[in-house]
Formats: sequence, structure tokens, C-alpha cells
Amino acid sequence: MSSGGARGQVVLSGRTFPYAVRDREPTYLEATVIMSEGCGISGVDVQCAVIGLGLVPLVDDGVHDDGIAGNDVWGATVLLPPGVAFGAKVLPIVAQDECGGVSGAGPALALHVLGQQDWSEQHDAHADAGELPATAQRVGRLGTQAPGEHESAIWGHLSQANGRDVDMYRVRACDPSLPSRFLVQQAGVDIQLFLFDSSGRGVAHHDGLPTDLLAASLDVQLGPGDYYVAVSTYDRDALAAGNLPIWLDEPRDAQHAADGPGAGLPLVGWGGVPIAAAATYNIIVHNVCRTAEACDSIDFNADGLFPDTQDIGDFLSVFSGGVCVGQQPSEAPCNVDIDFNNDGLFPDTADISSLLSVFAGGACVP
Repeated sequence: MSSGGARGQVVLSGRTFPYAVRDREPTYLEATVIMSEGCGISGVDVQCAVIGLGLVPLVDDGVHDDGIAGNDVWGATVLLPPGVAFGAKVLPIVAQDECGGVSGAGPALALHVLGQQDWSEQHDAHADAGELPATAQRVGRLGTQAPGEHESAIWGHLSQANGRDVDMYRVRACDPSLPSRFLVQQAGVDIQLFLFDSSGRGVAHHDGLPTDLLAASLDVQLGPGDYYVAVSTYDRDALAAGNLPIWLDEPRDAQHAADGPGAGLPLVGWGGVPIAAAATYNIIVHNVCRTAEACDSIDFNADGLFPDTQDIGDFLSVFSGGVCVGQQPSEAPCNVDIDFNNDGLFPDTADISSLLSVFAGGACVP
């Protein structure tokens, strides 16, 4: 991708990391600039007006996470201002060279601003979602939306270039009396959706929409309890014991219940020859919420005394980056898990509210 200037051309590529962020959070902008002529680069900027930051200059000085100084990789970290509207953002790159060339319609950086009830596999959980119920990622933000607000979304990344990565998430229906919907899209490759019940048995599968095999959807009535939704590239398929497929391959373009020789058996693994590609995707969900979890023990400092105000003091100390104040060498190690309400989000002030509620004899606040 290139564009012509007065005497030289600039070839650009770039990335944002993390790709999905919320307002008031940082993200790194990077552009690699390679000259087709022997001209030096005089400046690289990113047009960030759509996120309220105007024109952001990048630097290639080796001290702004841009690698080695002078290596043609330009970067800068920006902090999204409060109130940035959620959704996909396009941030054009503009570069100037010392020969008078200015890049025109070249590539742009892509950024997604998460809503407060969206979930990001990497940004919120800081880990790859597993492929089986035992290692599935429990989403910590999904919830019901007020009338007129956007639906929630799960953002993830199938990281293995050989296509063997499968991401699984544990969810539940916000209201079991109403239908739930999952729509996976924006992956850029042929992608599939799978739904399992709390025991890992197949509920529904969709390989691709009739009009778009790069997207798949599920419309289901979820009963009470937990469910697992999984994403894979075609043709990475769910298997029961004995390598029995839980679903048949056909129909590809329609949702169908578990109908393979492994139907009725729990998931044990994945097989098939998938498309060799990594992919970033999002799952738009309706009437899909995070699962309910119990809070941790209020004996946070593991001294055997509870309820005890020292547990609150130690929790607040660890929450702010400190240590358990009253810890003694003879005692069990102090708890360092500050995700008290087990919603997958930490540090999070909701954990403090949950601790105080349970300490006072109340409920575990999600």
C-alpha cells in the first residue's frame, strides 16, 4: 500500500495495541514507514479526531515503545478521553518525507472502543480463552442493556496461524423466558459458532450465514444455568469421545442441533483440517449475560479470624499495590486474589463493594 508524494512514495503499515479499549484507557499507535526512494522521513502523524485527540505525532526515537531508534517504526501511546463513543474507529496515517512527499490514501489504523458491558478476551481477561468447558473464559461484563443502548459484544482473537485455536466462553441467559442471539463477525475468514450446555453437550451449531460465510449466528432459547459458546475457523469441529463428531457438516448455511454420531455426548476435543489463519472477531450477543459466581472467603489474610476488620485493611492494601499489613511468617500466605466477586475484572472497585457487603452479612455483589 503506497501513495505518491512530490518526489517520493511512502509505504505504510500499522497497528494498534491493544486493539479494543475503553475510554480513559491507553492504547499504542504504531506505523512502519518505508521509503521507495532515498529520502528520510520528516514526520508521521495519526489522525485521531474520531476519538477526540486531533492529530497525534508519532516518534522513532527508541524510547516510546517503538523499538530501536531510526528503524522506521514510529509509535506513541495515547489515552482515550472520557466519553468516547463506542464502536469501530478508523485512524488514518499521514507521513511526510524530506523530498517533499506526503502520503495520501494509504492504510489506516483500526481501533475499537469497547462499551462498558462489552468483554474483551485479551483486554479484560489478559489471557487466551480455552477450548473446553474446564478452561473456558467466564465473561465478566455482559449484562442487560437499557432500551436504546447497543447490544453487548465479546471481542476475541483466534491466535494460532494454523487455525487450530478455539475460543470458548461461559455465559447464561439474562432472562431464560426470552430468546438469546449470538452473531460472530468481522473475522475476515470462514468462522463457525458452537453452543454447549453446562455439561458440555451440544446444543446448536452454525457454520455460516447463507449470504456471508465469514459470519455465523445462533438464535436459541436458553434455559436457566450456564452455557458455553465457542468460536473456531472452518473446519475445526467439536468431537466427543472416540473422535465422534457432535455435529454433521451439513447444512453449512443453517443452524442445526447436535446431529452427529457424538450427539448427546460431552465435548472432549476438536478435530478437522481448519483454515490456516489467525483471526480477530466479535460476537454480538442479545439477552446474554455473565454467569453468577460466589464471592471469595472474607478471611482475606488467611489468619483464621473472620469477620475481622484486618481483612478489610489487608484487602485494601493489596488492592492498591501493597502487602498484607498484619501478615506473620507463621501464618498461611496472604491472599493476593483481589477479584473478590470473581467477575473476571480486577482491580475493580466492585470487588471492594462486594467485600464490604459480604462482611456485613449481605450478598455477593456482582
